[in-house]
Amino acid sequence: MDDEVAKARARGVMARLTRVDLERARTDAAAVADEYGVNAITLKRMIAGELDTVMNACINHRGGPHGPRGEPCRASFMLCLGCPCARALPRHLPLQVLVHDRLAERRLEMTPLQWTQRFALPHAQLADLISQHDEADVADARANITDADRAVVTRFLNRELDLR
Repeated sequence: MDDEVAKARARGVMARLTRVDLERARTDAAAVADEYGVNAITLKRMIAGELDTVMNACINHRGGPHGPRGEPCRASFMLCLGCPCARALPRHLPLQVLVHDRLAERRLEMTPLQWTQRFALPHAQLADLISQHDEADVADARANITDADRAVVTRFLNRELDLR
């Protein structure tokens, strides 16, 4: 397993595939898949967007730490930020930036204790994940946020996407 993946798990932040990783996957999918703890078929499905949740791709929605093994994960998508089954791809950055910014805005709507209990950890995890991108990529992500992204994030933060 790649050091980046191990570090991400230790920090409690999902592993992040870069554009370079995606380019390498075109010619050496097996190596990239191995580095990120998946098989080549799962990598292909991740790249195609078939495994996307709100802010990432999920490599094993039936074997994660948030539910009984073999059953579909029903945890809040916010928990993906620290889940070993989560993998972030470059296309997820606009949603990650938007969720990060919206969590910061919610600080004004809640008591400090409420915000800390509910959002401090995911806000910090997103800040760490976003900090792994260069400023130009983050600026591009902000500029490319769509109305559909805003709608999904609003539903997500209002817990309308939770399965429980």
